[in-house]
Amino acid sequence: MEVRHIQAFIAVAEELSLRRAGRRLGVSQASISRQVQQLEQELGLTLFLRRRDGIELTHQGTLMIDQAMRLTSAAAEFADHMKTVEAHRRGVVRLGIAWGLWDAVNRIRARHQSRATGVAVLGHDMPSWNQVEALRQRRMDVGLLRLPADTRELQCAVLYNECVVAVLPSSHPLAGRSSVRLGELASDRLLLHDRDHAPIIYDKIFELYSAAGLTPHIVATSASPASPGGMINVASGKGIYIGLGSLMTMKDAPGITVVRLEDPQAALQGCLVWRSSETSPTVLGFVDAAREAFATKAASGPKRTPVRRAASKPRSARSRRRLSSP
Repeated sequence: MEVRHIQAFIAVAEELSLRRAGRRLGVSQASISRQVQQLEQELGLTLFLRRRDGIELTHQGTLMIDQAMRLTSAAAEFADHMKTVEAHRRGVVRLGIAWGLWDAVNRIRARHQSRATGVAVLGHDMPSWNQVEALRQRRMDVGLLRLPADTRELQCAVLYNECVVAVLPSSHPLAGRSSVRLGELASDRLLLHDRDHAPIIYDKIFELYSAAGLTPHIVATSASPASPGGMINVASGKGIYIGLGSLMTMKDAPGITVVRLEDPQAALQGCLVWRSSETSPTVLGFVDAAREAFATKAASGPKRTPVRRAASKPRSARSRRRLSSP
């Protein structure tokens, strides 16, 4: 079976005419007829009923049409991917990207493009905890993720610090503040989704409450803070969320307000991870571009956040207290 056989089947099924199907695909009517017959013989199915007044799909043909369209779509996607690779003969970098890190990716992309115009960067949405395993299995070349993560046998460069924020109803007494301390929210109900949804921020939330000597008043929810369902929960007064600043892009949304937490530990580190044994100049060039992108940002801003390599072990509490929000 070849892709052209599937394409011929779809064309005839949609046109219900060999002549129109052939014209659509730029081949002869006889060629279209032959390709459909070859497909029927290979599958052992009758896909069309040939009548004097035209062609009609059989029940078996009707059941096949959706799957045939998916196959041709996958084939087209594969062909486009191969064209991309061919168009960038100098190399490809497979990049894992954790949810909500587009701003960081775009900064790196711009810097990398200015250094290596012939390299294709193929991005893959992937949770932080999955990227490490993908790197070890060589399914990814570089990961852009949040710490903590098991970075043994890997190199890790911390690029920036991502602030933790509170999502409050606009009627909240502290909604007009630029920042709040967690202790000021001690009496508010905390909307909290299951840990499997986002384990890193889930653990950070409990770390912050514990460090502040507080016990959260938890209201379980399946909605994430950045979703419409989450915004409805907050706006209607069901509780507040604690989340990551990069995910809260709805600061001006009616009914809610996003306020930065000013607690010393209210930040997560965004970092780049790659294999310690990596020797590819293409991959290492991408790493250098990423580090340069954030070193430039730190140097040009009022505050300096130096790019540094993270140790394989988690940072100490004393070290984490030195973090500042972006």
